[in-house]
Amino acid sequence: SAGQTGNIIFFSSALADHNIAGMINRSSTFIAFSLGLLVVGLFHKYVKGYYWRVFCLFPILAICLIVGFLPRSVPNYYIVPAIAFGLAIQNASFSKIEGMGYNNAFTTGNLKKSVVAWSAFFFGEDKSQHTAAVNYMLLVISFGVGAIVSAILQKFLVLKTI
Repeated sequence: SAGQTGNIIFFSSALADHNIAGMINRSSTFIAFSLGLLVVGLFHKYVKGYYWRVFCLFPILAICLIVGFLPRSVPNYYIVPAIAFGLAIQNASFSKIEGMGYNNAFTTGNLKKSVVAWSAFFFGEDKSQHTAAVNYMLLVISFGVGAIVSAILQKFLVLKTI
């Protein structure tokens, strides 16, 4: 839902295989993701004040609440675009920490930025990289803690853990 790279790859594969259903399935996800990004622009324009990002949390909260209580029989091709829409809003709304870009849906880039900053701090003796190194490291740790909490909750809530 949050990673459109895979959806574009699978869309391209479906296109090459003349798989119309696969093309529709994948394109609906990256179209929904794109629409979510556009909604962030609307929120930013029309919701005045410092806390406009808070309003951007409501769509993903509502989507997750609804999806969590859908029966297992609902096909993923209905669910995934809705989640992609909400995650796009979340991802675009919360994209900086202390002025530095980060990603809240993935952690690969945050890990890379942490290690690069620590390397510059220790080996390049660039003391200005300390804040970036710590912030990105804390993001990676927080992501891991969130995954642990989710794994524990899944034992009790199963699919409702979303």
